[in-house]
Amino acid sequence: MTLRSFTNIMFMLLLLTTIGITAAQSEVTPTPTLDSALMLPPTKPYILWEGTFRLRAGVPFAWLRQDPFSTGAVVATVPAGGSIQAVAGQNAEQVHDGTQWWGYVSGRQTRGWVELNSIEQVTDAAPSPTPMTSVAERWSRNTVVRVKSSVPFAWIRGDLSESAPTILGTYFPGARLVIVAGPHLGNSQVMWQVRDPNSNIVGFIEQSSLEFVRSRPNFTVAPIPPSAWLVGFSLRLKSSVPFVWIRSAPDSQASIIFTVQRGGVVSLSSTEVRNDGIQNWRQVMIAQSPVNGWVEENALEFDRIWTRF
Repeated sequence: MTLRSFTNIMFMLLLLTTIGITAAQSEVTPTPTLDSALMLPPTKPYILWEGTFRLRAGVPFAWLRQDPFSTGAVVATVPAGGSIQAVAGQNAEQVHDGTQWWGYVSGRQTRGWVELNSIEQVTDAAPSPTPMTSVAERWSRNTVVRVKSSVPFAWIRGDLSESAPTILGTYFPGARLVIVAGPHLGNSQVMWQVRDPNSNIVGFIEQSSLEFVRSRPNFTVAPIPPSAWLVGFSLRLKSSVPFVWIRSAPDSQASIIFTVQRGGVVSLSSTEVRNDGIQNWRQVMIAQSPVNGWVEENALEFDRIWTRF
């Protein structure tokens, strides 16, 4: 065998060995493809799903949905600045629908799914109290006001909660309302109890969304005695009564279903008068709510017959 032949044989052996090693490495560590990278699930925004959340600044409201999709049925509305609580222990606390993340939370009255890009987590540090932004107007009972043209809309709320109030109705610029009671001074704003004369909804609204129209509605009604009260008449608690319980039956031992505070307003829902041997009872309701029960007649007095403007 010549030197040249030996050299050629060694070169071929070395070449075959190199090809074999390259093939083996290719089988052990395949090159990642674009498809495999796209299949990786997105990272959850929160490692631990817990604590209190609130709507981000600039978000006017958010819906809690029955399912984590933008087409899911709406079960509740969280108003601007409203707080909600993360619900842990669910099979899927945070869900990605292919477009955005959803979190399972508890609102004021129910649970549901909310878009995570609409909320932010509340830190443990206590926020500094917000100073009162306005001075209470010198409005009195039966003053007519309206929603300012400078605000997109205003809510009548079922209570004075600043974190997660119950929304009873939405009112747009020009809508007229009647002052029932107030003012109520909160941490950040002045609130008034008002009535919508068209629907009889009674609730609370911030003063900053209202402007004065006139001192009284354009109608007056003389006081009417209890014997002449009719269904739909507006009744109010006497000034000497600090509160009254609406009960499930005309009996002082019946279960309590609602509490009406001093100056609160109810509507007569029946002309029936029940006497338990001690006092008369009248059936009343809270407008736009399921509350309907019995109150002692001597705690009430005629307010007015509400008519449309």
